[in-house]
Amino acid sequence: MRRHKSKPLQWHFMAKSLLACGLVLAATLLLLAQIAKTYFAYTNQIRNVELARAIDNIAMVTATPTHVQQFLDSSLPNSSHTTIRVIDKSNLNIIATNQPLEYRTSLSQLQDEELKIVTDRALRSGVFHADMITNTGRHLTVLPLTAARYALAGNFVLDQAKMLKPDWHRNLQPLPDTPATWLSTLFNNRPHGVRTDFKLPPSKFAGVMIIENRKPLLKSLMSGVFFSTAMLICSGFIIVVLSGWYVCQRYILQPINSFSDVLKLQRSGKTDARATRSSVAEFDRFARQWNGLLNYRQAAEERHRVLSKVLEKAPIGVEVTTPDALIEYANPAYLKMTGHNLIDVIGKTPQQLMGNDKVDPALLKQGEDMVRQGRNWHAEYPSRRSDGTEFINQVTLCPVMSDDGKLERIVAVRQDITERKEYERGLIEAKKASEAAERQKSEFIARMSHELRTPFNAIIGFAELIAKQQLGPVGNDSYTEF
Repeated sequence: MRRHKSKPLQWHFMAKSLLACGLVLAATLLLLAQIAKTYFAYTNQIRNVELARAIDNIAMVTATPTHVQQFLDSSLPNSSHTTIRVIDKSNLNIIATNQPLEYRTSLSQLQDEELKIVTDRALRSGVFHADMITNTGRHLTVLPLTAARYALAGNFVLDQAKMLKPDWHRNLQPLPDTPATWLSTLFNNRPHGVRTDFKLPPSKFAGVMIIENRKPLLKSLMSGVFFSTAMLICSGFIIVVLSGWYVCQRYILQPINSFSDVLKLQRSGKTDARATRSSVAEFDRFARQWNGLLNYRQAAEERHRVLSKVLEKAPIGVEVTTPDALIEYANPAYLKMTGHNLIDVIGKTPQQLMGNDKVDPALLKQGEDMVRQGRNWHAEYPSRRSDGTEFINQVTLCPVMSDDGKLERIVAVRQDITERKEYERGLIEAKKASEAAERQKSEFIARMSHELRTPFNAIIGFAELIAKQQLGPVGNDSYTEF
């Protein structure tokens, strides 16, 4: 299987950080754009309503639309972004506009079907909109027109003039349901904005004012305030990101990469590799703890290596089993003694490998009970090798207990003592033969001493008679001396 090559930590982290920062910046700009879009729409709406209010005030106090046209020419000349059309209700003529070519023309001559539909709908239904978006995406402000020449009462102009006094007088209230109350209707209970639509009876207005904003949103967004704010936010964001990246690279990624390099060196066999000290207190403390852990691990591995060599070179068999007597480890001497290989031994019980019907089950049960009690057990019994041959197995079971007194492992030391048993048997037989020979010698000596004692007594007695010459002289002194 092909091994996957991981990317360096710093580049991997940098890519993710830049991606996250880019997403945050994009979301911030989109949110800012949405806020700016809402703000521009609101300011355009307020501007259009105030402009319509000024036009309507002029139309109320004059009897001719010429003054309205003069007001538009002086205050709002021809603009490519805003178009104002004041349309008479009776003949649908444009009586005032900031577009010179449209002045005093009929609405039907504009060849703008959508505008015709909007105007006709407003004049028929009396429903007006402070902010209207058509199906084609055009932004229109459609408001009613009040003029003094359409007033039904002689004192209409004076009443409306009183209504237009500042709000702080509090002593004059607008007349309800009159043509000039649409501005109050728009701002009624709307401290942070205006109502987008309202309705007046068709008999209460003389015409309609349509203000269209055609300034592209992108151009509005690129205006001075928004563009400066966006550039300031982007610059600050970039500075924050670069500063954060430097701090992260200097004080976080470098210590982490140092630990990563130590791990790589450890895996490659360089067990003496250690983490470098860091200027950050937390990472420096972690480096000391990490190095201490590596030192402890190295010492433990060295002890494990030595113990493994001792077990591998031990001339007697050693096995390590679980509390359920499943073999986890067996040294070469054990494998040589039993004739099995390591694969066949792991996971099996000693009884499965060396079981013999000649062994008393009560003996094995005694050993199991003693081990579970935390006591060593020693025994000798016949066992069977993998080829079926028998041998005398001398075993010592040593329990390994946990701190809370539970049995964790069982260490068994096994030795083949068949030759020693045969030698002991030979010594016993030789001893018995020696003792039998000794008994035979003692019996022979006792019997021979009894048989020889009588003739020796006679010889000794005759020798004493001759030496004393009790039967007469011998005649030769040599016999006497002898």
